[in-house]
Amino acid sequence: MSEIIDEENPFLAPDVDPKANWALNHLDFFPVEVNSAPLEALLRVPGIGVRGAKLICRARRQSTLGEAELRKLGIVYKRARYFITMNGAWGGSERFLDARPARA
Repeated sequence: MSEIIDEENPFLAPDVDPKANWALNHLDFFPVEVNSAPLEALLRVPGIGVRGAKLICRARRQSTLGEAELRKLGIVYKRARYFITMNGAWGGSERFLDARPARA
């Protein structure tokens, strides 16, 4: 539990799920490169669950993964895209960068 909430962020945002809340409070951890990140890092990404992370690890042995491949694997790309890169390409938008909370 101390990993989800800490002294700096003692409360969960009521309108954000806990995984996304952690991700938004730890933007320094992101983006995660889906074609090389370890399973543990993929599991931190909103939109990628346990099954999806395992499928990514298996699929990237055969080919390089992009947006289409991630969608075929069942990844919720509209959530994950802000926290991942695919061969260095970020799928997020500048609007996300402007909307994220300011860091001290």
